[in-house]
Amino acid sequence: MTTEKKIITKKDAIKKADTKNLVQNRLTDLQTQIATSKNFQTTNANIEAHPPQITLEYPNLENYYNSFNIIQTAIDLPVDDALSKGFEVISNELDADDIQQAMDVFYEFIGLDNIGKLAKYSRLYGGAGLILLDGNQDLTTAPVITPKSNLSCLVVDRWRINTKQIGLGDAITKDLTLEYNSTFKTFWLHVLNDVSRECSFERLTPFKNKNTLDRTSWLYLRGWGASIVEQILEVLNRHIKARNVIYEILDEAKISVLNIEGYREQLITSDGTANMAKLAQLTNQIKDYSSLMMLDGKDKFDQKQLNFAGLAEMLREIRLDMAAALRMPMSKLYGEQQSGWSTKEHENDNYNSYLRSSIQNPLKLVLKQIMIACFQKAGLPVPAWFDIKFPQLAETNQQEEEAIKQSAYTRLSDLYAKGVLDDEEFKSELSKANILQLD
Repeated sequence: MTTEKKIITKKDAIKKADTKNLVQNRLTDLQTQIATSKNFQTTNANIEAHPPQITLEYPNLENYYNSFNIIQTAIDLPVDDALSKGFEVISNELDADDIQQAMDVFYEFIGLDNIGKLAKYSRLYGGAGLILLDGNQDLTTAPVITPKSNLSCLVVDRWRINTKQIGLGDAITKDLTLEYNSTFKTFWLHVLNDVSRECSFERLTPFKNKNTLDRTSWLYLRGWGASIVEQILEVLNRHIKARNVIYEILDEAKISVLNIEGYREQLITSDGTANMAKLAQLTNQIKDYSSLMMLDGKDKFDQKQLNFAGLAEMLREIRLDMAAALRMPMSKLYGEQQSGWSTKEHENDNYNSYLRSSIQNPLKLVLKQIMIACFQKAGLPVPAWFDIKFPQLAETNQQEEEAIKQSAYTRLSDLYAKGVLDDEEFKSELSKANILQLD
């Protein structure tokens, strides 16, 4: 038996190489046509800014607040938690009835919602202001509060407070809390597009977000604080990028494979690429529309399912970074328990400490200014000393509450037995401790 060897000439080798190149080009054209027909677009939602530039982009801050639930939670939830139990006024110059009368004025004419709005604006925009109104149409004068005054307030963000009668965007160029009278007597409140009203600085109680370096504050932020978005910007970009990557992976998790008889030969012909692209498009459209697959007897269709590992761990690490940047528990942000804490109480204690230092303590000065107007509206003398106290944020169960009341009753009974407290004072202290309810 004789074996014949086929001699490949140079001409045949060139022809074979040309055919291979032609097939590769046809495949590239086919891929382009199919990809174009899908109209798939990837949105790059990264927030491209560097501190403190994003604080100065107030339209973008509004869009981020409305678009990203994580930013809404970071702005609103800590303020709502910090003010959930209200506040108390402490003074040794007024009795409990006088203080309660002033508190009634506060809740009727000012409201805790406006205080919360002030803190939320400050966290989002870097600063906000509460403008005290007394019913006088001339806002260039200092407010005069009497029992007959129409007491109210207006809460605005920092971008509506200007030093000149100009449009929205030109903010205060001097720190409002530091000797503003030496430079400005009044400011302009932006009302509508090109409408501003001149107001006295005596009516304004500014509230800034966290302090920044002096150079940054004066050079970039015009005396105000920085937005809370600044400290989560890097983590938020990673969060958005990871989400987009996962969405793209999910689109590619299931791959359709179509085996067509004579597919390679068709690509060599002049109109074969267009025919293959049209066949793939029509087949995919019919399958997506009617869940029906029509093929030639020799063609085959198959689907490949891809599995991706490590996505859950990656997302959890990003969530941990976000919680650390915001100093908020995972249970508050995402509804899941964070590992590393011995008990949930320890986790909440750390969060409550953050609320006291970043929200409650800075708000005390604002509340003191407002309570002075409430004392005047109630017809009470303004005490020379009074303080604002926030109740404990930690939640206690029934057994712990009973133990606290028993301890308070023991101390008060001991003072009453020693004659330090008389009958009325003893009853009053028992009522304050919620041990004895008095009408």
